[in-house]
Amino acid sequence: MVMVGTGAWFYLSINTAKLPFSWNLGLITKESILLDLYLLPGVLLGFFIGSTFLKKISQNLFEWILILMAAGAALRMVTKN
Repeated sequence: MVMVGTGAWFYLSINTAKLPFSWNLGLITKESILLDLYLLPGVLLGFFIGSTFLKKISQNLFEWILILMAAGAALRMVTKN
């Protein structure tokens, strides 16, 4: 849980730091904010499913899932043309 919490705070701070640059580049518009609001229920549902899932699995299983997902991502990056 500590690792998940630390990762969440890390990504929150990184993404918050990127906001002014995204705004200046025109990447944040009225339409993109409306899309974000439209997708918010899915994000909240994912949050609750994820937090429930984390409470039900062991630390060892969680670490193996992370390792397998990282290996899969690395394999995809290596084999992608």
